[in-house]
Amino acid sequence: KGVYNNFYSVFPIPGGGSCTAMLTEDSTAYWLNEDCTNQKLPFVCRRVESKSSSLCPTVAPKEGEDIFAPGFPRPSTPCQYIFVVEANNVVQLEIITLETIKDVDFFQIYEGPVGSNMLANLTGSNPNPSTYMTKSSNVMRVNWFPDVVYRP
Repeated sequence: KGVYNNFYSVFPIPGGGSCTAMLTEDSTAYWLNEDCTNQKLPFVCRRVESKSSSLCPTVAPKEGEDIFAPGFPRPSTPCQYIFVVEANNVVQLEIITLETIKDVDFFQIYEGPVGSNMLANLTGSNPNPSTYMTKSSNVMRVNWFPDVVYRP
């Protein structure tokens, strides 16, 4: 069944309007209230939920392609992604937004294909874009540990 109280941040704003609208830019689908006194708004309809494969990808994503946790938005599978660029180059990963359960889900970024040179250990919500870059390696390893699979 759907959840109908998933309001965005400070919404509903008292006096902000008696109509409800949904932000649909991403899969989070937050609600907000809006003044509809002088405008006609479309009716509420059901949005089909898109799903990604529940398997770890076997091919690296192309530059600019979005990455989702396997099976998103359903419960997830641990995965490891290896990003390789041409020799004598470095790998840059831009995270536009990251939404995980704090201290439960972990998104780890490493320099190189093996070893413990960790660039970041991310958990929780980070709505602001951030960039991570290897210092000298042309390989970046990213581990996704959902739920209680891993505890750092």
